[in-house]
Amino acid sequence: MEKCKFKDCKEFAHKNSFCDAHYQEIVSTIKMDDDLFDHTRAPVNPGVSPALYMQTLALKFGKLFGSVINAYQKFFKVTIEDASFILEKRAEISFRKKEYDKVVQKLEKVVKYKVDDANVVFKLGHAYSKVGRFAEAIKCFKRVLELDPNNKEALFYLGRAYAREAKYDQAVKTLQQLVTLDPLHLGGHYRLGIVYDKIKKYDEAIKSFREAIKINPDVAKIHQSLGMSLESKGEHDEAVKCFKKAIDLGED
Repeated sequence: MEKCKFKDCKEFAHKNSFCDAHYQEIVSTIKMDDDLFDHTRAPVNPGVSPALYMQTLALKFGKLFGSVINAYQKFFKVTIEDASFILEKRAEISFRKKEYDKVVQKLEKVVKYKVDDANVVFKLGHAYSKVGRFAEAIKCFKRVLELDPNNKEALFYLGRAYAREAKYDQAVKTLQQLVTLDPLHLGGHYRLGIVYDKIKKYDEAIKSFREAIKINPDVAKIHQSLGMSLESKGEHDEAVKCFKKAIDLGED
């Protein structure tokens, strides 16, 4: 394993000859325009990757890397692959900062060229959910499931998005598919219980919450939700027990 190429860094390199911290620093300093795709063309050298371009610039200019991005654009012709790579990395950084609108802006550009990339489409759907654009999120998650029918994350978030759009029948069907695929999916059982409670199917909600508790008995909000469904059904004493358990767990 090589040492990081940055001067004076004592960490070991895990990717592209840089340690993780410096690799993220390189990516985060990219200041290219978001209309990168409008200026893509054939590379000068098809065998040279965008990561190598960035390594070369970083090694030569160090902390001045951000100020020479225009030189990168001028001397190296940007391909669609380069632009996708850069915008995906910038989207990851924006997501960590909870700047979800920026994530959407970046990934909408990427997904035009990666419509068959389930990972990218899922990330865009997740970002749509974060900004409340559930109709668009549903389209993304459905596309992911066309590409990967057993994608549990896509099933879970699709079920949630359906529920947020008040499409409860589709939400139930999707979440049932998830817990059938993975009977130990805690979130699937819990979310299914929430939907059942919303449509006043309290027996089904209670069953789902109890399945979730079997998987993990130490989650306060599940006991609280079970208690609310029991209360709605008129089972006051059982509901009180659940509320007390939720309080006990919340104090831990």
